[in-house]
Amino acid sequence: MANTTRSRAAARTALVVSLATMLAGTAATSASAASVVPVTNPAFIQPYVNPDNASEFVRVTLGSNAIHGWRLGSNAIPGWRVVLGSVDVFGRATSRTPDGSQAVDLGGSERGGIEQTIATEEDAEEQVTFKAKINDHPDCVSGARDIAQEFHVQFAADPEHAQRFELGSIAKPARGSSTWTLRRATLWGTDRFSRLQFISDTNHACGPLITDVKVIERP
Repeated sequence: MANTTRSRAAARTALVVSLATMLAGTAATSASAASVVPVTNPAFIQPYVNPDNASEFVRVTLGSNAIHGWRLGSNAIPGWRVVLGSVDVFGRATSRTPDGSQAVDLGGSERGGIEQTIATEEDAEEQVTFKAKINDHPDCVSGARDIAQEFHVQFAADPEHAQRFELGSIAKPARGSSTWTLRRATLWGTDRFSRLQFISDTNHACGPLITDVKVIERP
């Protein structure tokens, strides 16, 4: 009888170990299935902006304008294209990013938007993460305190699944929006390549700020 009891106990132990091994293997397989999708210039460190001058910025337009003596077109931000209106690239002093990177104001002289083409698989789940905050530039504080700062993230070929973000206003920021906060959008690959877009919904020169864009793909 004792031998039978020990045999049953040993069998149960073996079963538990086997199940644990299977679960660990499944978790490892799931983790390995996720892959990082390269994003060019994710923290907008180019074009370079003086990190010590809070009044300096680089304006990039859909067309081509002379701003502060520079002639800039829609491709002046490496990796990104302006697809709507205009945007501003802020340096460290203006954006006050925690890691010293730069940021994009999605409203330059008007409502703006940017995009980057990234490698994806059709119908794969694309986890887009980025940091965002309301635009508290001194000019915005004095002139746009009550204007809602909103934007959406989408793949250009799939606007129906766009994900919208509302940061409140400078006067009444939404929870966490007055400091850099990690945000997440889940999109679905539209083809071998998808055009990732950040589009302001704020019809004003002071748009939301974004930086540190990353993408993880889960087939």
